Amino acid sequence: MWGPFKATRKLVAGLLLDKVVAEKEIETPFGTDLLHCQVRRPRKGGPDYLVLKTRGGDATIFVPLERKGATELVGFVRSSFLDAEA
Repeated sequence: MWGPFKATRKLVAGLLLDKVVAEKEIETPFGTDLLHCQVRRPRKGGPDYLVLKTRGGDATIFVPLERKGATELVGFVRSSFLDAEA
């Protein structure tokens, strides 16, 4: 029962220790303090990865994306939202 919680805690602890190499607050209809993007470099080696952080209430949610996931996210936003407005 507690396995997923322990794994999540370990993942977030690792995220907080990895070096931030780029970051940007993203403008939303609710202001710029809701969505924060970072590129982090793992301290134990490996490729950089993207972290989307959203804040709300008492929680901060971390969503780590490696290159494949980040590419899929960009493609989805481009095809379903940005290109649709053109």
